Amino acid sequence: MITGGRDLKELSIVVPSYNDIEGLASTLKSLCHELRGFDELLLVDSSSDITKSRYAAENAGLICDVRYIWMPPAGVYAAQNKGIREASGRFIQVINAGDRLCGNGREKITAAIDDFPDVMMHVFRQRAIAPGVPSYVFSPNGNSLWPHQSIVVSREIYEREGLYPEEYRLCAEQMYFARMRKRYEWKLHRTVLTEYLLGGRSSKMDRQQLLDICAVRRELGEGAVHSLVFGLGLPLARQMVEKVLGVRVVNKIKCRIFSYYSQS
Repeated sequence: MITGGRDLKELSIVVPSYNDIEGLASTLKSLCHELRGFDELLLVDSSSDITKSRYAAENAGLICDVRYIWMPPAGVYAAQNKGIREASGRFIQVINAGDRLCGNGREKITAAIDDFPDVMMHVFRQRAIAPGVPSYVFSPNGNSLWPHQSIVVSREIYEREGLYPEEYRLCAEQMYFARMRKRYEWKLHRTVLTEYLLGGRSSKMDRQQLLDICAVRRELGEGAVHSLVFGLGLPLARQMVEKVLGVRVVNKIKCRIFSYYSQS
């Protein structure tokens, strides 16, 4: 359950960080002129040197409340859950260190909440970026995986349903939202809300992580064969092609084959 315990804020952004001061600095810079005085930032840090991350957060020029939380390394979902548990906002968003909120993103969040007051999950588009590689945009739909950095969630859902199931190593949030979209009202928005840095955990998947993705696809209602092909076969093929042809070529192929990817 969420404990919060402070005056209710409008938006809480949870930023997990682990030994990535450069990525954290990029994330904080993207939030600096976006978050407002009635928002809050919760930095959940598991870095070996706590002084650098804490200093970066406290001196980023943010006008919102900034809360620094250190916890022993226990995985990204444990850190996300810790931040959500401590959050005080009516709505909560998770942006991992290294990823960024796009310009005017906070304004778009306010507009979405005001225009659709009964919606409890607002799902936006996401841009994938990498140094030296053209970016592309992922546009989620009702049956696809959702880009978790671009999901803004009502606090009520976490209070009623609990937090992300940490037994899923790569896709705990995907399993969570696969279940929640069946129970609560959600809305897709055309705005590109966040930028996701390619080359992280999701690009280096092992067998168990791939099987977890298959389980998520089954939860989304896909058949067994389809789930194996898209959850296991395609990621493995992507990794092999990337080793031979590179990320640039793979991204172009994805944008040509799949309708929810597009060059930006």
